Amino acid sequence: MLSFKTELQLNNKQQSKMAQHAGCARFAFNWGLAVTKEILDHNKTNPDIPNSY
Repeated sequence: MLSFKTELQLNNKQQSKMAQHAGCARFAFNWGLAVTKEILDHNKTNPDIPNSY
């Protein structure tokens, strides 16, 4: 397997945008995780009641 390691040379404005993007991605991931956990917990405690999601 062949791989390449790349380092970006970002200026301050680009670094800020990359940090904002990472924060937004983390927020979306955590939101999806919370929804999934909520559904799983609901299914565990109420197996006969379907979800309304």
